[in-house]
Amino acid sequence: MVEKIDEPPSDQLICSEDQSNQLLKQKDLYSAGYFMVATATLLSVIYATPFSLLGLLPMGWMLGRIEKVAKRLQHQERRRVHIDRIATALTEQLKAQGIEVIKQVPTQPERTLDLFIKFPTKEFFAISIKAPGPGKVIYNENNQTLCFRRKNKSLDKYDRPDVLTELKDFEWWLRKNRRDLFGKSANDAKRRLIKILVFAQPVEIRSHNDHLYDTINDKRFLCIPREKASVFVLSEDQVVDFIKAHITPV
Repeated sequence: MVEKIDEPPSDQLICSEDQSNQLLKQKDLYSAGYFMVATATLLSVIYATPFSLLGLLPMGWMLGRIEKVAKRLQHQERRRVHIDRIATALTEQLKAQGIEVIKQVPTQPERTLDLFIKFPTKEFFAISIKAPGPGKVIYNENNQTLCFRRKNKSLDKYDRPDVLTELKDFEWWLRKNRRDLFGKSANDAKRRLIKILVFAQPVEIRSHNDHLYDTINDKRFLCIPREKASVFVLSEDQVVDFIKAHITPV
């Protein structure tokens, strides 16, 4: 079975406190509306008026809205857990190197970059995090598509949107609109931003052909080309070693 992974609407990808508060207010508003309509409908039924049937329509609509908002909140909370865990691991392991971790950086309208990493030595990393559950990541070179093979053998495709191209788009937006992240000088703004797609535990990265790997300080990492750029695809347990390899002089 082959499925396409449809990313949730962009507002589901925003994990800021303000957005969560807005969703909570929406949920409360819909819940209050549902209670009012349900009460009115119940009274109509008690007094046997024909309006009781009409009340079922807004009740069903409001229930649907409440469920949708609740799912968005659950999605945001799951993302926070993964982002916080990886950010904490990086901070603890690379504190001596002066790491600065910035979480959930707004980029394109209503979208966020999960982690922006910077060091005093002017090395920059952009990290996007995926957490599809148990399974293996596979890159199909024939159609240049990143896929995920689940334990039940079904295959998902990360092509709507293309998560590799998405990181390149994030970089373009940040360089245009958030030059402060890179530094004040013109040279800082031109420094390389290393793009990383991280798959959270318990995901595994399947072995690929040798030409798809970059060797950094004797360690090999999967590196996928994408539109004159490249994105490193890592499992969660590779992230610290990868960044250490990059910032350690040869």
